[in-house]
Amino acid sequence: MNHNLKFFTYIILVCASLLPLKANSLTQPDYQEKSNDKKVLAGLVIRHGEIIDALQPIYRPINYDGTLGEPYKGKQYGGNGGNRTEIYNDDYVMVGVIYKQGYWMGSKRLASFSPIMQKWENGRPTGDMIKVGRLRLS
Repeated sequence: MNHNLKFFTYIILVCASLLPLKANSLTQPDYQEKSNDKKVLAGLVIRHGEIIDALQPIYRPINYDGTLGEPYKGKQYGGNGGNRTEIYNDDYVMVGVIYKQGYWMGSKRLASFSPIMQKWENGRPTGDMIKVGRLRLS
């Protein structure tokens, strides 16, 4: 796993630690793990309502020629509540994230989440970074 993917995995786990977890919420029966692949974080599925309930990464393997393979979803962290929003664009990969913590019913939780994306060209992220929306919760 490359350094950036390790960093984003850490960020997802930090954000997931702020989610309201249930005992069995860290399992996802249909998720595929391809841990030996070279891959990039290409997007996220976010479940949210008043708070962010769950995060699920969307990966794309890096082919030998530097192009990206077919996307697949990783393990979901959190529950199944709230609305489902998928942040994904075929030509872009996640290169950063801006998030804020807040309080909900007396507990510290993830309050807002903004992925930063960059276009994938010639085997790497290139060009201007763009902030893709913002999930802001009350």
